Amino acid sequence: MALKFLNKKGWHTGSLRNIETVWKAEQKRDVENRKLEELQKQIKEEQEHLEFRKLQEQAGLVP
Repeated sequence: MALKFLNKKGWHTGSLRNIETVWKAEQKRDVENRKLEELQKQIKEEQEHLEFRKLQEQAGLVP
């Protein structure tokens, strides 16, 4: 029995349309992850900057 008709079904994981949809979703997820990592990096840098500023004020180096 030939099962060549399965790739024409909308739910088949091997159909080009579904592969493309999954690829686009993965690309979108990767972009969002990169944005999230960048934002986390910026937040960490800002926190470090504020901490150093606070230490300088406590040491009397910055008025």
